[in-house]
Amino acid sequence: MESKSPSSFPKIHNNNGQHCLELIKLTPRFNLTEDYVTIYLSLFERLAKKINIDVKGWVSCLSTLLPSEIGQLIRRELKEKFEDLKIEFIKTIL
Repeated sequence: MESKSPSSFPKIHNNNGQHCLELIKLTPRFNLTEDYVTIYLSLFERLAKKINIDVKGWVSCLSTLLPSEIGQLIRRELKEKFEDLKIEFIKTIL
């Protein structure tokens, strides 16, 4: 895994921005061909809780780590309520 410079991280506009950047640094990106989504989401949840990220900020952090295909699927399912999306709903979609 290659190291990313801070400027290469996406800008996150929520109250947990700094914590979210820390979570992104700690969590590997999801690989559709090699990773199991349920295990990956469990890892993400544990790290998010450990860093004390508010549940409302999880979606913006998680969407940065998931492939764009999955992000598009999530956005398609909840166009108007994207900010209210809960991690449990993401699990049901995937």
